[in-house]
Amino acid sequence: MKFKNRLVFPLSRLTFVFLGMIFLSEANADSLSEQLKIDSVRKEKTSLRGVRATQRLNVGFNDLIRTLTDYDRFSEFMPNVEKSKIVKKNDESIWVETKLDFGLFDVSYVLAMESIIDQDEGRASINWKRVSGDLRDIQGSWNLLRLADGTAVEYISYIDPGRMIPGWIQNMLTKGAVPELFAAISDRSKSIAENTSELAKEKKL
Repeated sequence: MKFKNRLVFPLSRLTFVFLGMIFLSEANADSLSEQLKIDSVRKEKTSLRGVRATQRLNVGFNDLIRTLTDYDRFSEFMPNVEKSKIVKKNDESIWVETKLDFGLFDVSYVLAMESIIDQDEGRASINWKRVSGDLRDIQGSWNLLRLADGTAVEYISYIDPGRMIPGWIQNMLTKGAVPELFAAISDRSKSIAENTSELAKEKKL
């Protein structure tokens, strides 16, 4: 994490890996509101603290998957992302170099990501866990469930900075960024759906 006044708190890698987390049940998904719900959480049997957010989004399941796995273009729509670039691929994960800009300071890291998608069940998980970098630990996931009228979304993120940092900074890295994040992925997914529809119309002409 690098402050613009040259005070340095480095950050370097973010990884998407399957965490085996309990996914949204259909019963829970049906009860989800279009109103974003955000809770502070602690990871079981660890000291990791973080955030869990849930919302029913009026966007298509596949459009949302395309949004959340469009790693090279995160800078076009993800809040505070100045740049993102795929730097490595293997059978298990995709690594993405990312830089965040928060105005007074910026954060750089590399992410290794894994997505697990079951089209038959209409479920998907995009999971991450720290590989290296200056934060002691980063873990989390996007969990999606296809609904008749949209997609149920669960977002979980845990961050352990490994050092004392101001509370407002940790809040920006976790809970404070969530409303803007959900709005951004919703808008991007709707844009993808509109573009796909326009392309389909052009092919028919």
